[in-house]
Amino acid sequence: MNDTSISRAPTMALYTYLKVLRRQWWLIALVTALALGAAGLYVKTATPKYAASMKIVVGQGRSLFTADASGAFQPFTQTMTDLLQSQVVARQTIQKRNLKLSPESLLGNLSVTSNPDTSVLQVTYEDTNARRAAAVLSTIGSVFSLLVDTELARRPVATSPGAPAVAQSQPISATVFDPAHAVSGQVSPHVKRTLIIALVLGLLGGVLLAFLRDGLSGRIRTEEEATEAFGAQVIAQLPPGVIGTKPSQVPYLPGKLSTRVTESIKLLAATLRFSNGQRESGVIVVTSARPEDGKSTIVAQLSTVLARSGRSVVAVEADVHRPALHRLLDVESPALGLTDVLDGDVQLTDALVAVPTAEGAAALVPARGRGGRRPVVEPRDPADVRGDLQLLPSGHRSADASELFSLGASGELVAQLRALSDYVLIDTPPVLMSGDSFPLMQVADLVLVVCRQSHTSRDEARAVQARLKSLGVKSFSVVFTESSDAQRLNYGYSYAD
Repeated sequence: MNDTSISRAPTMALYTYLKVLRRQWWLIALVTALALGAAGLYVKTATPKYAASMKIVVGQGRSLFTADASGAFQPFTQTMTDLLQSQVVARQTIQKRNLKLSPESLLGNLSVTSNPDTSVLQVTYEDTNARRAAAVLSTIGSVFSLLVDTELARRPVATSPGAPAVAQSQPISATVFDPAHAVSGQVSPHVKRTLIIALVLGLLGGVLLAFLRDGLSGRIRTEEEATEAFGAQVIAQLPPGVIGTKPSQVPYLPGKLSTRVTESIKLLAATLRFSNGQRESGVIVVTSARPEDGKSTIVAQLSTVLARSGRSVVAVEADVHRPALHRLLDVESPALGLTDVLDGDVQLTDALVAVPTAEGAAALVPARGRGGRRPVVEPRDPADVRGDLQLLPSGHRSADASELFSLGASGELVAQLRALSDYVLIDTPPVLMSGDSFPLMQVADLVLVVCRQSHTSRDEARAVQARLKSLGVKSFSVVFTESSDAQRLNYGYSYAD
């Protein structure tokens, strides 16, 4: 690994994280909105509480501790804090104020803090009524001061936990220095603080859930993930809007979408034509891991673009279980086709159907033959077949279709198709769901696997890789459909067909 790769690693990691956040933004927004909504509901429905505050100074007699007794501040103030929060103080306060509270409830609203370097106790009391809070706290101060004067003034006291009690040279005192007074504003719920905390927690929770959901989904979401999962190169990314779109419909899509679809298919065609040793002809099998990934659409679009570029193309509808290619090419399903050719009931040239490739309104007219049924394709010399598109439909449905696709029959069919055209594009069933396409893959020049963003899983991709390896397919390429990255590409160039 060189220095450039090391320096780019943090950037790539950050880019990956940002892509996860971009994909899962709705989850982050949802969690944050729920957190803010819950906080708003709590703020609106919670009973507001107010606080009162006072300060009590504890010392010897009516004075503070002397300087040589500074080491006794902390244990002494802690002792006084515990006494202030005792049941005795709580019961006498409740009795004096005629409160309908239990000692535990009163002490639950009372808090005492102290500085270890001073002998001052900071006492606060919370209540739903500000005046009552100040009145109760004032009573607590009076009760506590009186108890200290009557119970501890002449009694020995321990200055530290576990230490023996010793007689005091001066009586212990507890003096209310800062009388009980209401604190301005409500102490709970605190609206701004509650909403800010909810916002922060919502964002953090949303981000964590986003990464968790993205990691556990198992779906392939980026080109990099597709390359890693399939162990093969992604040669094209197609934007949303391609799957299910007929070639004849592309010019009538909204402007930007039409341009994106057109240029992405042209880029795929150019990649096939001019990469890997200038491949200007060949047999290409198109498959996928599962249905509805867009393989039939890719065959229809790619066949049309190659034909418009001056190549002769035969598109083969080899997915005999769920044929869709003829509809995408605006061809009414003929009675005869691939299964009839493999069965020996019809010649290949008699089963081929001419497909119009002109752009515009003329392309919307379905190909028809005599009597509105199947067009008759006259046998022609391969040298004369240039710049046209023909379809070999699936043919009649057969319960034993898998038996027709033997290696010998498939090889013979492919050899005949090579002689009739520059390119043969074969639409096959999903490789994980049917074995019909296996012989065709073994005699093909190239296998394209269609991967649909957020639809194909990593497990399916690894299964496809293993299946193709077992069939002897040493290399294949991936076409990534419904790609959000491709949607953001700035297409805008046009090429002469």
